[in-house]
Amino acid sequence: DVSPDGKTIVFSGQTKKDTSWHWQIWTLPVEGGKPKQLTQTPASVLNGFPCWSPDGKTIAYVRARADKAYSTGFSEVNIYTIPVNGGDPKALTSDSDSVKFCPIAWSHDGKWIAYFSTTDEEPFKAGILKILSVNNGVSRVVGKLELAHVHIELAWSPDSKRIAYIYGTEPYGKNIRVVSIDDGSTEDIETGLVDINIFHLDWSSDGDRFVFSGFQGDSPELW
Repeated sequence: DVSPDGKTIVFSGQTKKDTSWHWQIWTLPVEGGKPKQLTQTPASVLNGFPCWSPDGKTIAYVRARADKAYSTGFSEVNIYTIPVNGGDPKALTSDSDSVKFCPIAWSHDGKWIAYFSTTDEEPFKAGILKILSVNNGVSRVVGKLELAHVHIELAWSPDSKRIAYIYGTEPYGKNIRVVSIDDGSTEDIETGLVDINIFHLDWSSDGDRFVFSGFQGDSPELW
C-alpha cells in the first residue's frame, strides 16, 4: 500500500532465513533504499495486509498464528496498528471479533477499518463484512459474503460512505459489489468479463471508476 503522501510503500514480506509462515511488516521509500522492518514477531506468526491511516502516521495490519494452518486454519487473528516509525503494536480487536486473515481497508475519513469476520456455518469460505470504529473499537455488521478470502480486497469510496469488493462463487470473482455502510444496501456492477478473473480492486479518487487486475490463465492484465 502506498502512503498518502506518495513517498513510502508498506508491504508484508519475509527474509530468506524466515520460515514459510513468518511474515513481517516493512516499509520502503518509493524512490528506493533499504526496507525498514516494523514488526518483530516470532516464527509461525504472520503479519499481513497492511494499510495506511489517512494521515500517514499509522499502519493497520492483520496478525495471525499459523502453527496448524494446513489442518485447522489460522488462529489468534486480530487487527493491529503500529506507528509508521515503529514502536509497540496495538491490538484493535480480540478473538471474539472472529477476524478472517484477509485484506482490510482504512476509510478515507479515518473513522473506520473495514474487515471480514468468519461465520460459524462456513468459517473457511463465507465471510461477514464489518467496520471497526478506530475511536472506540466497536464494530458492526455491514453485510455478508458467500466467499471471502485473501484475494477479496476492500476499497472505500472517496466519501467513506460505501465499500466495494469483488464477488462471485468462484475463487476469483468477475463482478463488483458496492455496499452502503449506512443501511447495508448493495449495488452490483457487472464487468461483462467472462474468461477474466479479477482481483486487487481499488476506487478512483473522484469516485467515478474502479481499477483492478485481471488474468486469463497465466496472463495478468490491468483494467
